[in-house]
Amino acid sequence: MLTMPRHTAATIPLLALLCTISVTPRASAKTTYVKVTPAQDLAAVIKNARANTAFLLAPGTYRLKPQEPHLQAILLENKSNISIIGRNREKTRIELSPGVKFGFYMGSNLSNVTIQGLTITGTPPLKENTHAIGNYSGSTKIKGVRFTNLRIEKVAVGISVASSINSDYEDVIIDRNVIGPTIGVEPGWGYGVHIENVMNATVSGNLIKECTRHSIYLARAAEKAHVRIENNLILDHDPEAKQPRWYCAALVCSRSSDVTIAHNLLVNPRTIAISVEPDEFMGWPTRNISLFSNRVLGSRRVGIWVTTGGPCGALANSVTLDPAPPDPQWCLETSTYNYARGKKTESAIEPPAARWKNAGYTAELGGKLFIMAGGVLDQADPKTWAFETCPKKWENVRGLVALENALGKKKHRLFVVTDTGIDEVNPVRWKVKSSKGDWKDARFVTAAAGYLQVLKGDEVYRLSPKSPGSRSVKKTWPGASWIFGLGDNLYLSTTKGDYLLNGKTLKGVKLGGETR
Repeated sequence: MLTMPRHTAATIPLLALLCTISVTPRASAKTTYVKVTPAQDLAAVIKNARANTAFLLAPGTYRLKPQEPHLQAILLENKSNISIIGRNREKTRIELSPGVKFGFYMGSNLSNVTIQGLTITGTPPLKENTHAIGNYSGSTKIKGVRFTNLRIEKVAVGISVASSINSDYEDVIIDRNVIGPTIGVEPGWGYGVHIENVMNATVSGNLIKECTRHSIYLARAAEKAHVRIENNLILDHDPEAKQPRWYCAALVCSRSSDVTIAHNLLVNPRTIAISVEPDEFMGWPTRNISLFSNRVLGSRRVGIWVTTGGPCGALANSVTLDPAPPDPQWCLETSTYNYARGKKTESAIEPPAARWKNAGYTAELGGKLFIMAGGVLDQADPKTWAFETCPKKWENVRGLVALENALGKKKHRLFVVTDTGIDEVNPVRWKVKSSKGDWKDARFVTAAAGYLQVLKGDEVYRLSPKSPGSRSVKKTWPGASWIFGLGDNLYLSTTKGDYLLNGKTLKGVKLGGETR
């Protein structure tokens, strides 16, 4: 959970993630490991791969040209249990020539495929609508794919997972990537992540920056699709304000049902920040869409825009508007007016129950949603909205954080930060353990590397969940604006620059500069 201030954050420059995240590939006792160097023909090596193979790419630059049949650099089809792994993302680079349509083409009949630990970059000016990863809609029978710890830049589309309505594409994870900038503002160009007709997809923990049409575009999802877009950091969407259709939102949910959009932070979007839109082509329903604890800082247009004609479940979302927007009449926290068609809609942005109308915070743990409203903490089932209430009441709450395995294996806990301390909450029988502390000026509360992270004034505190009242590490960052936790890292924005912090030590690397 992220607690936001009530002012506009500083503009953020280009970011680069300066760490390597280790992710265990899908492997078994029969996995064959194949080392590959830039001197080899990577496309040919992968094309001839058998099942249960992990390709370990040595550092270096792999320069790839388009090949038939799809003008792709690398073709993946009719394969199972395949991993393509770079040893060091910053040093293992795949460079696509201007004529490449797809870096990795996801063909039919794929299962358990992982691509991780690489930089994939296009070569502007692009001659084609270059996708780092993608496919045409004819691909089918794809199940169990993961794209993780990738850096993708200078392409028209970063990652596209899409199929036709009748195809099978399911069980997709897109996480811990750095995507952007992208190229182009017309339909089909300028996307960070594109999802269409996929079942069971999760987009989480990504840094998506300087995309020019949509940072995340959920184009279509059937009922019971179960799509989650959560804990993503979206920076400087449409940075040069070249998108003439300002209602082309940074984060889009259109023509979809059964979608959760939660705990995302969007900073300085030049277009609408988050949109939930109807299906005006095929008339598919747009039901069971939830917006929980999303934050928008420096919104120049509408922060949250819903035009489905029905209700959209919303809890604890926050929008801070740009103080000097180019068009003040369209700079609103929320709207249900269809600007593209110039008409009102019967849409609604409302909580699942009236008791949560003024919810300030949410957190998820063990499949349950915890909602803090007016100092009252409820544990709710997000499927039925049945709930139970903690007997304890709180005052002056500053943040709510959920940590899995906080005190050991399967010992999950909630942490409530208030002006006067931090309470550890075990939702089983609502056991509460209190620790005193002065957090009156705390402006942001989040988690990284298994620790609580608090921004108070200009100081960042790292607190142990086992003893939040005593075991802390702190560091001063003059002009600190906000923090955001992604995995083991902490992003910090200040008036003097932006930093990537190690979540355990709080040692930081200035993005584009020195270590301190």
